Amino acid sequence: MFIQYHGLNISFSIERARFRALNIARERLERIIPNHSHGADSYEFHFNASGRGQLLVGGAMWALGPGSFYIVGPHVEHAQIPDPDDPQVDECVYLQLLPPERADLRPGGLAHTFAERDFWIGRGGEQMRSIFAGLFDELASRRPGYAAWVKTLLAQLVLCALRDSGGELPLEPFQPATPEEARAFMIEEAFLYEYPVLTLDRLAKRLGLGARQTERLLRERYGKTFQQKRAEARLSAAEILLTRTHRRIASIAEELGYASPEHFTTAFKRHFGLSAAAYRARFHIDPPSGREPVLDPPEGLGSAVVPGRDA
Repeated sequence: MFIQYHGLNISFSIERARFRALNIARERLERIIPNHSHGADSYEFHFNASGRGQLLVGGAMWALGPGSFYIVGPHVEHAQIPDPDDPQVDECVYLQLLPPERADLRPGGLAHTFAERDFWIGRGGEQMRSIFAGLFDELASRRPGYAAWVKTLLAQLVLCALRDSGGELPLEPFQPATPEEARAFMIEEAFLYEYPVLTLDRLAKRLGLGARQTERLLRERYGKTFQQKRAEARLSAAEILLTRTHRRIASIAEELGYASPEHFTTAFKRHFGLSAAAYRARFHIDPPSGREPVLDPPEGLGSAVVPGRDA
């Protein structure tokens, strides 16, 4: 199951803070989400509707269960690993914060409040579950007035998250959207969701550019070629699968889009300096099962409330 409402460009306001929702998605996670981060204008709100898994953020690891809710801000490295026996249904809203017409950075003001933390995790509860369910219902049915209703639900989501996290969400102003920013978002989405099968021609067509233009854009924005970006996404996913699951190496190679296990092991050793089997033997970690995070959050990350198995 994968439902995505992409390129929505739905704007809404709370006090003097203006937001824009670009992507709302629901997915039954039967694949890992590899380690990645988003730009200075990007914030993700995740609600775990059902199932279980693990969340990796900046070197820390948390167990996710039904009702888990977390927010990641700009430049926060994060990855997600579903439990193969009980895959998560992950619901996500991708938001940007637009600059207010009049700066409202006074202590206690909403825009100032959003500038304090870049990560938070806790329980969403029934109110959060209802908000996400309402979003997907309205977007699917498109009953009269659905756009206004969606804006209302998104505003409730932001305020609910603000209260649940103690009033310190990680949002900052950014410059108005441009075609370049839109392309950057599309590039991030492609390498995040399609890295096993993504080709340069497919990405170029989506961006409305030629292959050479796309390569030039990737070099200018990321300092990397298409092949380097795809290899980075694949190998990030491979590292997680090798160290946090017991899946066969051949199965991992197939999932990540390699032509053969031999191609995968060659690429892995070239990148990490160890064979896939040796890397697994040295760095394998059993998944967490308790209420506490395996590691303390790195300095600079927000406090965490970790959902238990009975969430």
